[in-house]
Amino acid sequence: TIVWIIVAFAVLLPAMAELDPSIFAIDRTTGLPLATNEQMSAALAPMFGRLFAAYGAMALLLAAYNIVLWAWAGGTLGQRALGMQVRRESDGGRIGFWRACLRFIGYLVAWIPFGIGLLWVGLDPRKQGWHDKIAGTFVIRRA
Repeated sequence: TIVWIIVAFAVLLPAMAELDPSIFAIDRTTGLPLATNEQMSAALAPMFGRLFAAYGAMALLLAAYNIVLWAWAGGTLGQRALGMQVRRESDGGRIGFWRACLRFIGYLVAWIPFGIGLLWVGLDPRKQGWHDKIAGTFVIRRA
């Protein structure tokens, strides 16, 4: 979350410096903005376009980080530091690229209902979250 906030400020502050302050002028008698909705939208669109592009790039980096490390290293850097590895449910082998992609999609699905799919690990007898069940994977601890 902190990284997302830092990126937002890094993208928004230079864009805000380019905004024309007159677009935010308020009529003193009515308290309403002098600019129309279309004028405000046109003034703010470049700023939000940059923000969405930055967030899109960060989302792609996050997906690449997880998928590549799950597929070829057996786990993310944090998982590896804690002695955990992601393995195939069927034979205990490495999960490979496509199963890592499926696991990442399952990870997103597990987040949608307020993270319940991730908390499911604590309720499941095999300690699998929804993303593990979707991809046919499980996490093991190295000895």
